[in-house]
Amino acid sequence: MKKIALFLLIIVSACQYDDVPKTNCSVKDPANDLPWLKQMISDLEKSSLHPYFRVEQVEYKGEVGFYVNNCCPVCDTLPIFYKCSGDQVTNIDTSLLTPKGITWQPADYSCLN
Repeated sequence: MKKIALFLLIIVSACQYDDVPKTNCSVKDPANDLPWLKQMISDLEKSSLHPYFRVEQVEYKGEVGFYVNNCCPVCDTLPIFYKCSGDQVTNIDTSLLTPKGITWQPADYSCLN
């Protein structure tokens, strides 16, 4: 039994997972540790439309970054992927976004999901 447990431990520890992000932006708290993202969130918080926006950490084409998702009924926004550096990738295919978690969401978030 000990040999089987040891064998399984070796196999599990040797596995590589494809769903592990290639980068986590090398920070623990992106909303506070990335100056450009901190400023973006501050601007969103000051907007009267803030209840319709949230910042999500996502993976897009193998790269982890951020997506400002919204359900704003009066906004005409284009989908933009933000790299960890703050560089923007425009005209993205949102069906290729893989959610990794919510980075910022207001307490009065008004969208269904």
